[in-house]
Amino acid sequence: MKCKKCGMENRIGEFFCSKCGANLEDEMIKEAARTLIEKLGVLLPIIATVITVAICSLLLIPSKISLAQKRKEAKAAREVASEQAQKESIARRAEEEKKDAAEEEAEKKALRSEC
Repeated sequence: MKCKKCGMENRIGEFFCSKCGANLEDEMIKEAARTLIEKLGVLLPIIATVITVAICSLLLIPSKISLAQKRKEAKAAREVASEQAQKESIARRAEEEKKDAAEEEAEKKALRSEC
């Protein structure tokens, strides 16, 4: 650590200058504070970004789940509607066949009665 009074380079951790005897403790505290501020200056934006991404992720996960659930429900509703339409179509065809058979039977009876 460099002495502010005489410029002598001292070993880190020395409390007094080895040349002039000036107090280095205040300078060590100031330098430690500067170093901490520099590190925080770099880390704070990173920490803020990580927190922001985490919060956004937590907010988006439920909406993704609900969207997937809505898609499943819509697909199930379409399948039910399709099955219902098929059943109705089969029932109509059966009714038409029954009606046709009844008409055919009536025609046969009419022909028999004519003979």
